[in-house]
Amino acid sequence: RWLRRHSQQKMQHAIEGIKKYFPEGTCVTHPQGGVVLWVELPPDVDTLKLCNEALKLGISYAPGAIFSATKKYRNALRLYCGHHSDEQTQRALQTLGELFAR
Repeated sequence: RWLRRHSQQKMQHAIEGIKKYFPEGTCVTHPQGGVVLWVELPPDVDTLKLCNEALKLGISYAPGAIFSATKKYRNALRLYCGHHSDEQTQRALQTLGELFAR
């Protein structure tokens, strides 16, 4: 019960950070259970292209294109939110938001 509640709080904080820092038009899907979010950004954001830049900044995510044989989800990403502290997560989300807004 504690883990479920703790995970839910982490996910809620991450969703709030995405809404605050990511570009307008971003949509977040939170599947039931787990600590992974599916994030769809505006169509002009290519998460596959920006993945290496994010890695250089110490942030990793799974670009949406790797989940499609046709590279369909280039403006989406899968984001794991269960490991770091809320403060670390918020800093990472702010950095990603700035990267995606460029």
